[in-house]
Amino acid sequence: MDLDDLFAGKNIQRKHHYKQKYNYSNERQFNWLNLFNKIKQNKKLRNIIIIGIAIILVIVKGLIILLFPYIVKLFNFIAEKGVSGLVELNKELLNKLTTSIKL
Repeated sequence: MDLDDLFAGKNIQRKHHYKQKYNYSNERQFNWLNLFNKIKQNKKLRNIIIIGIAIILVIVKGLIILLFPYIVKLFNFIAEKGVSGLVELNKELLNKLTTSIKL
């Protein structure tokens, strides 16, 4: 079974592939247009890819909406105290963590 069989439909005649030999290749680079054409022809794979991309976009949008207040607070903190204030805050936080962990 080859990568061509994965993207092919049910009614394709399966033949023995001529590229079964080791290091047999006429092309040095991957043919992206061939892959896109195979995805375009296979309805199930195309639908799965579209649904997957839609789910990823919904998750990213949801994370942005949930984290938006914290991002605004971070920008306001940087605007008030600058980057040096952010570094000092992290330094204090690291000092608290290292003093609380006693070996």
